[in-house]
Amino acid sequence: MLNLQCRRSFLKRSVLAVGVALLAPQAELFAAETLSGVSATSKNSSGLTVKWNRYGDLRYVVSYYKVCYKFDSNSTYARTVKSGTSTTLSKSGWKKCKVYVVAYGHASTALGTPRVKELARSSTYTFSRTTKKLVAPTWKSVTKSGKKITLKWNAVSNAGSYTVEYKSGSCSWKTLKSGLKTTSYSCTGTIGASYTFRLYANSSSSNYSKSDASATKTVNLSGQKLGTPSLSLVTGKSNQIYVSFAAAKSDYTEYVLPPVYAIQYRKNGASSWKTIYVEVAPKKAYPMGVPVNLRPNNGSYILKGLTNNATYQFRVKAFSCRDLQNKGYENSNWSSTKSAKVKKGSYWGYGGRYTATFVDYNVARNSYYINL
Repeated sequence: MLNLQCRRSFLKRSVLAVGVALLAPQAELFAAETLSGVSATSKNSSGLTVKWNRYGDLRYVVSYYKVCYKFDSNSTYARTVKSGTSTTLSKSGWKKCKVYVVAYGHASTALGTPRVKELARSSTYTFSRTTKKLVAPTWKSVTKSGKKITLKWNAVSNAGSYTVEYKSGSCSWKTLKSGLKTTSYSCTGTIGASYTFRLYANSSSSNYSKSDASATKTVNLSGQKLGTPSLSLVTGKSNQIYVSFAAAKSDYTEYVLPPVYAIQYRKNGASSWKTIYVEVAPKKAYPMGVPVNLRPNNGSYILKGLTNNATYQFRVKAFSCRDLQNKGYENSNWSSTKSAKVKKGSYWGYGGRYTATFVDYNVARNSYYINL
């Protein structure tokens, strides 16, 4: 009897347990199943196309997918984009961002208007647009004419512009010209200086990044030196010495601007030189009949205020000014040093027929620094 009652109680409890189990609601599925296959590719010139695998649990119907994303400057995933039921989404303006994908839907057996819930989500992925580096430019030619330098290079595919940089000696690189739309550029430098150039190709498309630097090209603007002038001295008047000079070469007398001459002098025993710059008037300024020693590349100067009976040393140098620099001439060497003692007397051949007038000349006026 007892055993029968126990069996009846056990059966009753078992039926109740099965009934409770059948009536209990199912737990919501959440992220236990993860969306997979998330990837991204570049889209045109800007943006990304995000792709993922379709959510494949047949117990559920996907209503839509959401792509949540944030850029590096954002702290939360505050931006979402619906993609419908498609498993791909393209978005312009995305260059580098973090994204994850969420699938929303409902049970396939749901009746009426089902409640949409999150079914699964992907892991978080970081994407950045991949860009190709432009090919470094190659030189076509680098030529010089006087102090003018002409740079030419071969076009680079997909380049929107070019940047030319230069440096002189041990100085650091500087931008000579940027945003060049052509494949050539001309500039001017200083005669006697050396310049090194390099190129970069730039792109206006975000699909490409700036190229590496081209090979370097060095240009030496060493030109033909002006001839070393000859120097002569005449004494014979108290506290003064008459200095005359003449160019050793006459092949630059045709130019409008002749050299500028520097006369240096110092008293015997002195360590430093004093300098006087003398501008010889241009050839066109000379009328017919002007004495030979006043024609271009020949000149003279009266040094006054010297100490009587003292001995001085002298030397002279020709400086290449604007017109001559354009022709590729460099400054001459210093002439040999000559000495003369200041003493009273009269200048031979001077003071009767004409009065020589010369202008002290600041050589910086016609000196050239790099004009780039």
